[in-house]
Amino acid sequence: MTELADDRGRIRLFRAISGTLSVAVVFAVVEVLVHFNTYDRPVEASQLAMAVFANVGVVGAGALALVLVGWIVGSIFAFPAGRFRRDVKAGFMSLAPGLGAGAIAWSTCTFGLVSGADDPYISSGVAGFVGLIVGLSVWHIGLSRDPSLMNLTRAMVVGVWLVCTGGAIVGAGKTASYVEGLAQVEVESSGAAGSSPNLLVVVLDTLRADRVGVYGESELTPNLDRLAESSYIYENAISTAPWTLPSHASLLTGLYPEDHGVNWGHYELDRDAPTLGELAQDRGYDTLAISNNWLLNEENGFGRGFDRFVETTRDPYLSRWRLALRCGAVGAITKHFGLSSDAAYDQGSAVTNAILSKRLGRQGESGKPFLALVNYFEAHDPYRPPARFLNKYLNAHERAAYRGLRQSEGRLAACACGLPDVFDKGDIALMERLYDAEVAYQDEVVGDLIAMLDRHGLLETTWLVVTSDHGELFGEWDMVNHTASSHYKLLHVPLLVRPPGGVDETRIAWPAQPVDIFMTLAEAGGFAVPSTVSRAYALSTEADEPGERTVCVAQSHGASLAGLSMAQREDHQIDLTRWMRWYDSVYADGFMLEMDSAGGRRLFEVAGDPRMEVDVASEKSERVYSLEQRFSDWSGRARARVTLRR
Repeated sequence: MTELADDRGRIRLFRAISGTLSVAVVFAVVEVLVHFNTYDRPVEASQLAMAVFANVGVVGAGALALVLVGWIVGSIFAFPAGRFRRDVKAGFMSLAPGLGAGAIAWSTCTFGLVSGADDPYISSGVAGFVGLIVGLSVWHIGLSRDPSLMNLTRAMVVGVWLVCTGGAIVGAGKTASYVEGLAQVEVESSGAAGSSPNLLVVVLDTLRADRVGVYGESELTPNLDRLAESSYIYENAISTAPWTLPSHASLLTGLYPEDHGVNWGHYELDRDAPTLGELAQDRGYDTLAISNNWLLNEENGFGRGFDRFVETTRDPYLSRWRLALRCGAVGAITKHFGLSSDAAYDQGSAVTNAILSKRLGRQGESGKPFLALVNYFEAHDPYRPPARFLNKYLNAHERAAYRGLRQSEGRLAACACGLPDVFDKGDIALMERLYDAEVAYQDEVVGDLIAMLDRHGLLETTWLVVTSDHGELFGEWDMVNHTASSHYKLLHVPLLVRPPGGVDETRIAWPAQPVDIFMTLAEAGGFAVPSTVSRAYALSTEADEPGERTVCVAQSHGASLAGLSMAQREDHQIDLTRWMRWYDSVYADGFMLEMDSAGGRRLFEVAGDPRMEVDVASEKSERVYSLEQRFSDWSGRARARVTLRR
């Protein structure tokens, strides 16, 4: 009898372990399949092994935790110890599949996206609760030792597994169908613009120029550096604003912030300003925009002219998909230990590239050229790079510090206003390392996009523009983040332009701005440019011949009241009046002049002082006057000279 009991115990233990492993393998396979589907690239064996390892740990820990709960409950109700030990063995055998069924049900709703609920947390919670009930019911039935009930137990487990696994498959199918719908193209019947080039604009949100290899000594961007080998490299590209909306508005309209009206307190694009998308539609183009920045949305007018404007942060279905990708199959536990895949940290590029892959694959069906605007958001705060980039760019000490780093919106807003005590120097150095890891990840995403274009034979027929809307500060002027400054590191952005078929690497030292991208693409597509666009010029393509642009202007008008409020909560002593001023910055010939609405003037020789640490306005007053005059000529309005700030 003792040997028989021992055999039964070993069998039960074997079943429990095999049940746990099977759940883990199912989780891992689903995770890897979704990873493959969204990133459109093969999954390495090491990734699959890591996914299995992580899932075994999480699922096994969950099963043991519930058994421990059962032991505690048994102790409270004074079950006989010997009998309870036997019951635990039997219960564990039944519990592991039950727990797996419940966990797969949870995974189905967040990962498979079967649920149509607007709040995925609610649907996930309900599924998890149902799974827990199923698991406990199976355990309870297993304790009865009634053969008929044991058969019922097996039927319940198999049934739940089939339903949940089927749900995951259905969810994956729904995801694919939804993406297919977003990637649909219209078949051209009139033949208009059939010979025109495709136009693709990629905006790498928050990317500083000095993080791109061809602009310095960075090794973070091998894919962008390879693209530069067949592109025009604009070494002195200056954004029109230090934050997202006005910069994008300038790119889409060819207008400066004072003309298109987008600034802090007014997010909506002027309805009278024709957009690049509208001009492209008039020319017969198929138009698509994908935004991963929640501010860049249709409500603010940025969807005008695009047949499809996809907002990955606001689209109810894509929001659930992004949450599913972040949660992964093993949730927050594996993220904490850095074991989950890139998708768990993705800021929308996986969703974006999945849509683009489908759309580019159908280009041959259309007969129409396309205009596409893509915003990637990975380099924007908060900085949460994928595990493999985290491990590559941070040492063990930095990774441990990262887990304790508080990147709240309020603290970042405070640092954008120049509060050096909110983060110490160690925190800022750590955030810069995290930013570098995000930049490297973003570069890989761009590499995937370029590979898609090449795979579909579109590099020979497409103007590809890669730029940024603004940069980021890491201690310059005692600031972190962006928006509340006109610093050169915020305004100097990368700009690579690859015409169809490419060119030999050509460095252009002449100044350039986002409004010039508008004009360049309008000319390439043969668009009718409105007369209101009077200060945008086609980008120069000759290294030894200056273009029409002689001066760059950036404007920061007003400040985010919400951001200032959060900053003040961090430090009640902060003087907000400084950040309520309007700033106009003029760049020419290696100098940048900052002018504020309170009459202040600061001049920096950014060619030799890119961190803008030395104000040379007092010793170079002639240069200040010259730049003021050039700004006055540019703006069409005279400005009274103001006494230099000393």
